[in-house]
Parts: sequence; structure tokens; C-alpha cells
Amino acid sequence: MSGRETGPAGGAPRAPRGPAAGGPGNRAGGLAGVAMLNAVAALGARLATLVIGIVLTPFVLGLLGPTLYGISAATGSMVEYLMLLRGGLGVALRRYVTVTFHGGDRELAGRYYAVGFWWMAVLRVLVVVTGVALSRWLCTFMRVPPNLLSDATGGVMLLVVAAGISETGVLLEVPTYASGHTARLSLVRMLGALLRVALVVPAFLIFVPSLSLYGATVCVLELLIALGLGLVSARARVVRHVLPAPDFGNAELRGTLFRFGGLGLVSQVASILYLATDNLLIGGLWGSARVTEYSLGTRWAPMITILLSTGISAMTPLLTALEARGDERRSRDMVQRAAAINAALAVPLCLVPCIVGDIFLARWVGPEYRVSARYMVAMLLPTLVAITMEPVWVAMVARGRIGRIAIGDISVAVANPVLSLVLALPLGLGLMGFALGNGVAMLLRSLLLRPLLGRGEEGMPPLWPTFLTLPSALLGGAPALVLLWLLRPVCSGSLQAVLLAGFLAGLLCLAGSLSTAVGWRDTRRLVAALVSRLRGDAQ
Repeated sequence: MSGRETGPAGGAPRAPRGPAAGGPGNRAGGLAGVAMLNAVAALGARLATLVIGIVLTPFVLGLLGPTLYGISAATGSMVEYLMLLRGGLGVALRRYVTVTFHGGDRELAGRYYAVGFWWMAVLRVLVVVTGVALSRWLCTFMRVPPNLLSDATGGVMLLVVAAGISETGVLLEVPTYASGHTARLSLVRMLGALLRVALVVPAFLIFVPSLSLYGATVCVLELLIALGLGLVSARARVVRHVLPAPDFGNAELRGTLFRFGGLGLVSQVASILYLATDNLLIGGLWGSARVTEYSLGTRWAPMITILLSTGISAMTPLLTALEARGDERRSRDMVQRAAAINAALAVPLCLVPCIVGDIFLARWVGPEYRVSARYMVAMLLPTLVAITMEPVWVAMVARGRIGRIAIGDISVAVANPVLSLVLALPLGLGLMGFALGNGVAMLLRSLLLRPLLGRGEEGMPPLWPTFLTLPSALLGGAPALVLLWLLRPVCSGSLQAVLLAGFLAGLLCLAGSLSTAVGWRDTRRLVAALVSRLRGDAQ
């Protein structure tokens, strides 16, 4: 890589070839084994969160009702906007702590961490204070009835506080993230998902269900998760103190983080415009109850995207380490393999819900929400395409090409709400207009902007072969999907039947997709590497 300076002002210094002491490359199994373990652990944590969400949603929705449930979804959207106040410091902090640590300068890594920690702490307080102040306005904007206004306002306040605590947990992850052993973080997240059930269900059974009660339980949950993440990072030995002494840095250090973070902020704005705007607009136009109808269908696309992106993003600290060492060949190979695996996983995860989603929703939360399946399909089909290109984007993040990412994301994100409103109002498509607007924006980003911006990137695999992994995966998974469609009448009798049919068809589809997109030989090698890595960690 050319144009790299040394010192904090010019970016992280190039590391010597070979990992720093204590880096992931010194562990048995090497970088590939670490990446595989991290990815599987991350997928496991996300799957646990997904399953717990499936279990809790009808319970919470049934007790709170569609109005208060919709308010909780809208609160998440408001918080996403407020998080813009923190800038893109989180992205910058992860990168510079990781690169300097693997470059062998532990002291500089610790300094970056301390400065980023305290600046983000200040900004996080600002986010929480602003969110609490806006709580009543949000409830009024979402047309909450007067009899529910007090509870809704209190619940929003507590959910905002919970979001602030959650951000603290994300910050405490940074030392472990830099070490490359993110599987430990995934374990804490998995336990947190299980703990959600242990807190919410007894609270709603013992006390009168309310949004305020739900917000309070989420606060307790996030506190426990943050504690667990901090304890794990303390064992990573990347920095001397997980809770560093107050340090707001000198001009050089601050400038490095804020400049890189400024570009990351552009991507954050784009992500929020893309994902967090719909709920607020729908609530303002038609009330929070319609937010519930919409979100029950559209929640699956971002969930699946996050699920697979989490697994792929587990490569980021390792790709960053490889980039710091100048090992472009291994980096390119890792991206190409990840793209094939992502395509194979995306086919069953996106298409099985498209086939039986209406049956699932009717049995899961009630027949009145069967209509939400339309929004599910409108979002999942474009998601299938977008996920295939995700490893390329992750590799660009690892290389610090945040400017390119920002250009692509903000271009599409700005157009998304405009397109959604045009489809929803003048063209009369209502909620479907918002779902289609999101889907079209997703396709534009994946099929047009991402390939154009990633073209010619040093060390990146050819984009066209990467994209062709999707048709290959579809070919292998098609027989199982056709079988599931034929079995729709059989599995429509109960929630258990549709879940079992979807699960078995998904497994068959995954096997077929892996055989065509990855190949059985490479699949066996990946499984063997994972098993070897797990045995090595156990010993």
C-alpha cells in the first residue's frame, strides 16, 4: 500500500511482517482457524438472538398491544438518529487500536483506546440526554392515545437509557476485537440473548405489563452484558486498562480519530436513512399500530443481513492485520471464500421465509398479521443479492477505504426515503411502497455502486466471479425450495409444523447450495479447520 505515513496523524504505521506477540497468528490453527471460529461463534450468537426474538415477540406484543409495541420499534429508529451525535468514532477506534496493536505498538494502541473511550463517553451522555428530552415528542408524533401516553413516554425514556448502556458495552468490546478473538464476545452476546427471556418473562408475569417495565428490564440486561464484555476484554491484554484514566488526547491523536470517524459518520448517516426512517415516517403518517404491521414483515431482512454480516465481519480484525502485514494474497483468498459461503447461507435464509412466511406470521402472531408477509418478500429478495457482495464491502472496511463506502452508501440512502414516499403516497402503494423503496435501493447499492466503487481495489478478488456465486448457490438449493412449496398445504396446520418444514427444507437447501457454490471438498476442509480450531482452544 502506498502513501502510508507513520505516526498517529498520518494513519497507523505499517506493521512488520508477521503478527505481533499475542496476536491471532501465533495461536494454533493460524488466522484461518481464528476467522472460522469467530465467524461460527458470531453466527451462533446472532441465531440465539433471532430465536429468542421469535419466542418473545408474540408474548410481548400480546401483552403490550400493537400501539406500544410500535412505539418500541420507533424508539429504536429515533436512537439510531441520535447516535449520529457520536460521529463515526467507533469505526475509527476499532481500526486504529487493531492496526497499532498488530503493528507491535501496544502503548499507542492503549492511547488510542483511552482517547476514543472518553470522547465517546461524553458523546454518549449527550445522546441519552437528548433522547430523554425528545421522548414525549416521539409519543405525540406517533399518535399515541392519551390513556397510553404516560406509560409510552416512560418506556421510551428507559429504552433510550438502555441504548446508552448498550453503546458502553460496544465500546468495551474494542480490546477483544483488536486481539482478533471475537468468539469470546459472541459467547457473552449469546448468554445475553438467553438472559433476555429470564428477565422479561418473569417481569411481565409478576408485574403489570407496560412499556416502562419492558424498558427497565432492558436496562438491567444491557448492564449485565456490558459487565460481561468488559471482563472479557480485560483478559485480552491488548490495553493495560479496559476502563482507562480520563484522556482526551493531543491534537494529532484526536485529529486521526475524528478525520477517519468523519468518513465513518457519512456511512452511518446513510445506514440510518436506509434502515431507521421507515418506522418514523409510517408512524407519523398512519400511527404506531401500522408500524407494528410493517415491522413484523420487514424485520427479517435486516436480521438476516446482520446475521450473515456478523459472521463475515468477524474477518475484519484479521483482514486488518493481514493488510498491516502486506499479505494481499491471503486477504484476497479469504474474501473470495467468504463470498461463496455467504451466498450458500443466504439462499435458504432468504428464500425459505418467502415461501412459508405468510403461514408462519399467521401462526406466530395472529392471522391479522398475515398481510405482513408481502413486506417480508419485498425486502428479502433484494437482500439475497446484497448479501452476496457483503464480503467485498467488509474487505474495503478492513483496508480503511471508508471514503468509497461513504460515497456509495450515502448516494443510495438519500434516494431511499424519497423513493419510498413516492411509491407509498402518490402511487398509492401504502406500506408496500416503503418496502419496495427499500428493496430497490438495496439492489442499486449492490448491483451498481458497490461493484463500481470496489473495482480495481488492490488485493480484491474479481467482482463478477464473486457475484456469480449466487446463481450457483440458487441452482443447488432449488430442489429443496420447490419441495417446500409443494408441502405448503401440509405444514399450514400449526406453528410447529411450519417451523419444522422450514428448518428441514432449509438444511437440504443449504447442503445443495454449499455443494454448488463452495464445493464439498472445500466445505469439508472448512469444517475440519473449524473442528481443529475448537479442539485447540479446548486444550
